[in-house]
Amino acid sequence: MFKSDVLQAYHHFPMHPLWQLKQVINVNNKCYVNQCNNFSGCSSALIWVSFMSLVTWIASVFILIEHLKLYMDDSFSFKLEENVLLYEPYGTYLP
Repeated sequence: MFKSDVLQAYHHFPMHPLWQLKQVINVNNKCYVNQCNNFSGCSSALIWVSFMSLVTWIASVFILIEHLKLYMDDSFSFKLEENVLLYEPYGTYLP
């Protein structure tokens, strides 16, 4: 079993300049424009799910990762025990 967590990755999607005007943040009476995807936005989850759907499709069709599962920012699957390799820095076997 393996799991990949990409927490906060959705924030790194750049937004259109006209949308950035709606993400102005006021800190100590100074205005700052948040240029990245703000998770509290109404379409931020849609943008993230669209991107992860593409990544999952590439992983399953071209890289041939079988049984790939996805839940928002977590990707996980499993491999047979004989299909693992020794990861020397941790001294453990990983898929």
